[in-house]
Amino acid sequence: MISLAMQLTIGLILIIQNFVLLINLVHLRRRRAMPSLENKKMPSMAILIPVRNERHNLPRLLNALKAQSVVPQAVLIYDDESTDGSTEWLEQHAYEYGFVLVPTVPKPNGWFGKAWACRQLGCAALQTGAEVLVFLDADVEPKQGFLHWLGQAGERFPKATMFTVIPRIVPTGLGDALLHQVIMTSLFTMLPLTLAESHPNPAFSFANGQCLAYRAKAYAQDQPHQRVASTVLDDVGIAQYLKRTRQRSGQATQIVILHGLPYLSTHMYRSFNEAVDGYAKNAVALCRGVLPAIAIGGAMGLIYGLPLMWGEPFWRAGCILLSGLSFGVSGRYAGLPLWQGWLYPISVILALYVLMRSIIWNLRGAIRWKGRCYPG
Repeated sequence: MISLAMQLTIGLILIIQNFVLLINLVHLRRRRAMPSLENKKMPSMAILIPVRNERHNLPRLLNALKAQSVVPQAVLIYDDESTDGSTEWLEQHAYEYGFVLVPTVPKPNGWFGKAWACRQLGCAALQTGAEVLVFLDADVEPKQGFLHWLGQAGERFPKATMFTVIPRIVPTGLGDALLHQVIMTSLFTMLPLTLAESHPNPAFSFANGQCLAYRAKAYAQDQPHQRVASTVLDDVGIAQYLKRTRQRSGQATQIVILHGLPYLSTHMYRSFNEAVDGYAKNAVALCRGVLPAIAIGGAMGLIYGLPLMWGEPFWRAGCILLSGLSFGVSGRYAGLPLWQGWLYPISVILALYVLMRSIIWNLRGAIRWKGRCYPG
């Protein structure tokens, strides 16, 4: 039997998680309900796309950018030594899609590939005169009106330095959908987004590198990608840097988190195995170390596993209900079906497998991704 103290602790944790989820949903709804600024002038934007082995994603993204109602000042692409034909495809289609291919410079030791690519893009974009630098991963798909919506956000929060978007997730199958669900549950139930935006403590940091918009003047001053050269979570690292250097208590929010389901989709992985490797690359870094990752894995097993097997019937039913709701609603706010929340036990098992894989990689001192090996 489970002790009363353990039952109370698990129950309280689940209640707090759902309370944080509710706060975040209210915050996102209020932001979505803000009136449009029809007469406001859109800031000029440069679209910056780092590419490594993205041949299958490039036509979808570039066609979506051509369909935008707001024409960007420039579209810059940096090919990070791709090996899948991306380089040749980009060279052949630059004129057709109207983008500029930034010359490839060999990655120095000590840099992660994406941070280096974004650094080259950012430096090139500062020469275009654009007011906002919009970094997009190659696996995203902007819907019609995306740039107009993003530009309006920039005008609505004129003192903010960086904007980041939570997109709609388009999974390839049930397995990676259940993995995505865990990530969104972790975000929406453990981090109040209001704190992630305005609290100066770097512990309350979030950013999604699939879509980061940075004001050009601030980018020139901060050189943010240089600050996270050797960081696997470059997006969160940039948010932490902003918290340390620009965010002050009581002052205007420096980071704005936008809920972009109607405007931006992401096709992150092509298979379940690719999703496992992709999340394993980041899992220990998200937990901030191997020992915290082990502790978090154990806590997940206790909080979500024990009520499935032991305890008083009423307590078990309540815990299962709260868990299913938190997973289902969190996934729903990333575009996943609500009913998948009731498959949360499978999500947890998959997450623990990914976490174990990530721990092993880090203990071995090597993280492999897209044909490269990085130090763990």
